[in-house]
Order: sequence, then C-alpha cells, then structure tokens
Amino acid sequence: MSNNLLNIAMSGINSANTAMSTIGNNISSSKVEGYKRQTAIMSANNGLKTADGYLGAGAHISKIQREYDSLIDKQYNKSLSNLGMSEVFFQQSQQISKLFAESDSDINSQLNQFFKSIATLSGNAGDQTSRLQVLNDGEDLVNRFKFMDNQLTEEERNSNERVTDYAEQVSTLASQIAKLNHDIFNAKSANSIEPFDMLNQREIFIHDLSRLVEVKSEEVDGFINLSLSNGMDLVYQDKNIDLVAFNSNSDSSKVIVGVKNDLGVVKELTLAALGSGKIVGELKYRNQVVDSANNQLNQTALIFAESMNQVHKKGFDLNNAAGIDMFTYGQPEIIANSKNSREDHFTVTFDTSKIGDVQASEYTITRKGSDWEINRLSDNTQIHPHILASGNFEFDGLVVTPPTRPLSQEGDSYQLITVQNAIPDLKLNIISPDKIAAKANRNNGEDNAQNLNEIFNLQQEHRINGKKSFAESLISLSTSVGDKANKASSDYTNKLAITKSLFAKQESISGVNLDEEYLELNTILQYYQANAKVLATANQLFDILINNLK
Repeated sequence: MSNNLLNIAMSGINSANTAMSTIGNNISSSKVEGYKRQTAIMSANNGLKTADGYLGAGAHISKIQREYDSLIDKQYNKSLSNLGMSEVFFQQSQQISKLFAESDSDINSQLNQFFKSIATLSGNAGDQTSRLQVLNDGEDLVNRFKFMDNQLTEEERNSNERVTDYAEQVSTLASQIAKLNHDIFNAKSANSIEPFDMLNQREIFIHDLSRLVEVKSEEVDGFINLSLSNGMDLVYQDKNIDLVAFNSNSDSSKVIVGVKNDLGVVKELTLAALGSGKIVGELKYRNQVVDSANNQLNQTALIFAESMNQVHKKGFDLNNAAGIDMFTYGQPEIIANSKNSREDHFTVTFDTSKIGDVQASEYTITRKGSDWEINRLSDNTQIHPHILASGNFEFDGLVVTPPTRPLSQEGDSYQLITVQNAIPDLKLNIISPDKIAAKANRNNGEDNAQNLNEIFNLQQEHRINGKKSFAESLISLSTSVGDKANKASSDYTNKLAITKSLFAKQESISGVNLDEEYLELNTILQYYQANAKVLATANQLFDILINNLK
C-alpha cells in the first residue's frame, strides 16, 4: 500500500516538475520573437489490477504541446502579404506625392512666367530686353521640366533596385526554409519529437517571406511546402527555387521578376503569379505611379513644345525670316523584344498636325498571323489604326511604318515608346532674341505682335487631347498622384487593422500571457506541495510498517 502511494506521489512530483519547467520556459521565452506557448499535457498512468478493482497509479506528462493554429497562421500570412503590398505602395506614393506637390507648383509657376513674358513682349515686340526675357523664361521652363523628369527617372531606377533587393530576400528566405525543412525532418526521424525551436524559426521565416511575396503553404510529412499564387513551387521539401530580378525583354529600363529552374532558365512571373507582397507593391507603384506620371509629364511637355512650334513658325522674326521651331524634343521609338525569333525594322514619327492626340502611354505591337496587333498599355485597349495609302498605321497622333516584308513570327512583339524621350531631349531652339517670330506678316513693322498674341492664347486652349490646357494637365497630374497616395493611405490603414486583428487572434492561442502563466505556476506549485505531502505520508506509513516488524 505504502509502496503504491509512494509511486503515486513521485509521479505527481515528477509531473509537477515538468509542468513548472514548461511554464518557466514560457515565461523566460515570452519576449522571444515567434515563440509559441508550450503546455505540459498530464495523463493518468495505467491502473493496478487488484481483487477489489483497479487502483489508480498516479499521473505522468504524456507530451509537451506547442500551441498553434495552422488555419489562423495561414490567414495571418495572407494578411502580411496584403499589408506588405499596401505598405510599399503607400510609402513610396507618399514620397512622390510630396515631390509633385512642390515641383508641380514650380513648373506651373514657370509656365505662367513664360506666358507672362510673352505678354510683356507683345506690348513692345521690338524690345531686346523683353525678347531676351522670353528666352530666359523659356530656358527656365525647360529646366523645370527636365528636373522633374530626372527625379522620376531616378525614382524608377530606385524602384528597380528595390525590386532586385526584394527578390534576393525571397531567395534567401526560401533557402533558409528549405534547410529548416531538412533539419526538422531529420530531428523528428531521430527521436519522434518535434523540435519546437526550429518550428518557431521556420514560421518566422515564412512570415518574413509572406511580407515579400504571397505564398500558399501545405504541410506534408513534416515538410512545409510553399507555392506562389500561380501554384508554382517555391519551396518543396528541402529544395527551393530562386526568385530573380532581371531586365524586361520588352523594355530593358524596367526590372521584372522571374524564377530560375535547375537548368538556369529564367521564366518571367506576372503580377497575378506573384499575388501580393512588397514585390507586387513596388511593381504596381512603379507602373501605376512613376511610369504613369512620367508619361503624362512628357506628354504635356511634348504637346506644349509642338504647339508653340506650330504657331511660332507662322510668324516672322526681326529679320523678316519665317519663324523656326521654338523648341526641339525627343522622338518616339520602337524597341524589339529581345526574345523575338526574328527582328523587323519599324519607324515611328509624330503626326505633328495631330500632336494633341498623342497619349501618355506606351504600346505593344505584336505579330498575329499575317497582321499586326496594337495595344495601348495605359488602358489595355486594342487599337485599330487608320491604314494610309502608303500602308502606314496612323493612330493617337502617331504614324508607324511597318516592315514591307515582315520576318517576325507569331507572337513576336515590339514596344512603342511614345513620349518618354520628349523631355530628355527637350531644348530651347532659339538662341538669338531676334529669332522670336512676333509678327504675323513679313511686311509688318518690328512692333507688330500679332503672332505673339496667338502664342499667348495657347495657354488657354485645351491642347492636351482636346480636354485640358497645359496648366490644367500639370495640375491634373499632381492631383492624380495625390489621389493615389491618399487612396493608398486608406488601403494601408485597413490592411494594417486586419493584420493586427489576426495577430491578436494568433497571440490568444500561441502567445504567452504572463499573468496566466503566473496563475498556472501557482496552481502547479500547490499541486507539487500536495504531492509532497502524499509522499511524506507514504514515508510515514513505511516507517510505521518497519517499526512494527522490529
């Protein structure tokens, strides 16, 4: 009897020791990132069969349980991906919005100053000082356009670098997760015990990975397999593939993302394949904010410059010579996709008589059967061009000359860069003040400013696609960027709230609540003390038995 009681007491004491060690580990690890609370599960020992029935044989710790809910964790990872995408888009949009808020007013201010100097000169068209002021203000306006264009070009380079960095981080994390898969599998195979610390670390890596790119997880035989949104494996058992950043085949100025297989072949990934995460946020920001703004800025500068040229060339300068172009600007170009099977030669020019129709967009020209398919990228619209008698394609203020004997095969494509070269090559073409064509007729006196008046009136005309003036276009650009930043801010706030809510759910299951642990520790201490009393009683009974046998 006393022997069984002794064993029962010792089983309780041993169980209490293990339980207190588990609680102590929870408390000491409560500040460790990714730590999952552990629980000592207590079970009854098998009873002893007697003539009177089964007698209890105490208790033991059947296992140490790691508190974890895989469903909530998957939801949390998804929310981290959405938050990562929203966070990057929001943060970068805020910066570019501030830039536009400052620079837009500078450009518009200089645009107004330029037209003001035109108005001043029209009051005294022969005045050399006023003529020189027009040129100075024109040069300043060009410089303001160039400054903003340079800022956007630099931001695109920075965005490319961030995409590259994110891709490298994904590859590093995927490799670390694959290694942990290997180590966890080996540890479990060796002693059938789950290595909790390694499991925690693997989940930390998956959380970090989810912030960068959306992944779907599936546990099979102790391995966590991760796949991208398109189902492509990123981590399978103890193997992983690398995410790589590389220059786009259609436009080498843009860095895109793909996966590299064992043979070193890189396959481009679409935004849909990537799902969400910081990479997608960065790519969307670059495409929807930076590139869009750059195209609209260049469109405005282009139409402004050519409109000025058209009116200026109608007049005559102080030497009675016909007016020349007041500005020069960059021309459109067509670039072959580097993966084309064969390459054709296209030419493209602006139709200056329809310069106001030029869109703030790039285009793709793709070989489809015996025809060419043209798509405008800004609104994903297929273009049906007017075919001229020469066979040239006319659309959106452009004239494209296709190859007479195409070599391109089905699917070969070309990128039409419409306006992006306008500002980089934008220059004031007039050096001498005498070359300003102020008068409308060669026979007019030098004080005649009829042509200048027409130039001045351009600022009020809706030259940008027949809808906006130059100033309105610049204001619209700044407003558009600001609206995108504001919308991104709201979206980020919503995504952050969802992520915090899921984190709280996760913590309610897996997190360590110190108050609860203290209470549980006190309960186990009482349990320990009670078993110690049982042990003392068993010892007393044993002593009595020994004494009676003497």
